[in-house]
Amino acid sequence: IDAPEIRRRNGHFTKKDAIAIWGKDYFMVYEELLALMKRFYLIYEINNSQSYIAPQLLLDDKPEYHWDTKENLQLRYEYDDFMPQGILWQFISIMHKQIKNNTLVWRSGVILSEGDTEAEITEVYGQHKINIRIKGKTNIDFRTN
Repeated sequence: IDAPEIRRRNGHFTKKDAIAIWGKDYFMVYEELLALMKRFYLIYEINNSQSYIAPQLLLDDKPEYHWDTKENLQLRYEYDDFMPQGILWQFISIMHKQIKNNTLVWRSGVILSEGDTEAEITEVYGQHKINIRIKGKTNIDFRTN
């Protein structure tokens, strides 16, 4: 995943890119390698398109979006001394089908959407925190997904 061309594209790559990067030595196992990366939530596939995203290589910049702060359910997870790196990236890979517009995702956060309910999940790695805001009619139900 750490190939310069994938880094330049902020974690976006295709199956064809993976084959070119791994070269002929891995040609017989590239499907297995992609499957393993998906299984361990290092990458996710965009709508069965053979296009993938590695969340840890996404842009740091938060995209522009409107968030109504009224009637939000807010949660915060704080780790005392140590927060394992990659928790949010794995979460993004697991929940990728619910990313709002398939675009509201960045290296340290994501907006998820299900029906009339949305959740903003952000990581403050240096402070060992994960912040969650949920808005919408079914915010209690969304929390349990």
